[in-house]
Amino acid sequence: MAPQKKTNKSTKNSSRRSHDSGASRELILKDGTEEQEYAEILRPFGCNRFALRCFDGIDRQGMVRGRMNKKCFVRTGDIVLVSVRPFEDKTADIIHKFTDDEVRRLRSLRELPESAGGARADDHEAADEDVILFGEEDETSLEANL
Repeated sequence: MAPQKKTNKSTKNSSRRSHDSGASRELILKDGTEEQEYAEILRPFGCNRFALRCFDGIDRQGMVRGRMNKKCFVRTGDIVLVSVRPFEDKTADIIHKFTDDEVRRLRSLRELPESAGGARADDHEAADEDVILFGEEDETSLEANL
């Protein structure tokens, strides 16, 4: 019996991966209807559910829709587009996650307030505030104690 040839099959995960950088991605804006709103992720609840702070001032519970599940990872501080359920005002479906570049473009178009940016944008400013500087007197007193 002749040995079988090895085929060069791609794996399941490699076919799912997207090879574009996202720079050519079209910017998605919310509809003029009241059903869509921009929101920031506050904290995860588990099972693809998150606490959201929408920019209309209402805190909601958001669920990642099925098509985005396992394809797009949503973290605390991300800016997302949600679709508010008409029959449940406190519940929304997360329909799109914006990249950092898209958030900057939305701010320049005045779709988002200037305070929007997520936790990761504020990390750099907070890191500068956490630096503690000691004077020379403290250094000499520490050396004397050793």
